[in-house]
Amino acid sequence: MSDDETEDDAAQARPAAPALTWADHTATVQQAMEWGIELCGQLAHVHDEDEVVGNIAPATITRTRFGQPRLPEPDPRADHAAWADVAALAGALEALVPDPSPEFLNALLPPYASALALGEELQDAQRAMGLPVAPIPFDGAPVTQLGGLPLEVPPDPPTTAEAPADRRPPEAAPDLHRRPNPWVLLVFAVVVLGVAVAVGLGWR
Repeated sequence: MSDDETEDDAAQARPAAPALTWADHTATVQQAMEWGIELCGQLAHVHDEDEVVGNIAPATITRTRFGQPRLPEPDPRADHAAWADVAALAGALEALVPDPSPEFLNALLPPYASALALGEELQDAQRAMGLPVAPIPFDGAPVTQLGGLPLEVPPDPPTTAEAPADRRPPEAAPDLHRRPNPWVLLVFAVVVLGVAVAVGLGWR
């Protein structure tokens, strides 16, 4: 038997190292939010394929050799709604942090519209705490369906036609300080004078 065959047999006989999980693992708030945003992107991809994971828990979320989290593979037998996946992920994140901040806990509060919505809540918590905002690793179309039911998208507001502007020039206000016509004043004075003379002659 060659040395290569001996090494291959030894490698096959060696038991595989157990996968690292979140079970009995803790993290800081900053780490948990960054990992949570990463997992929200992974979960959004699963839901975008009309699948659900079905078993998200600290014991099923594995860690790579670089410490990055990974969701379990989607379970074809799972029949629950997609929001249950998001709720389970929020619960796993909460269990990961022994001393959570109020911003972190508020981001995990239900209802859970979608995995992307949970990721955006975690991003808002990062902004509120003055932390670097991690991007959500999702490049697909926005998830428009949740648990077999379409999400309600508010319609665009109706556009109303504006009334045409009145282009007529505004009417000029009467000029209260305009001087009267002098000829009118002259005629008025003559009439008054004539009346006065007639009245005076009548008294004689």
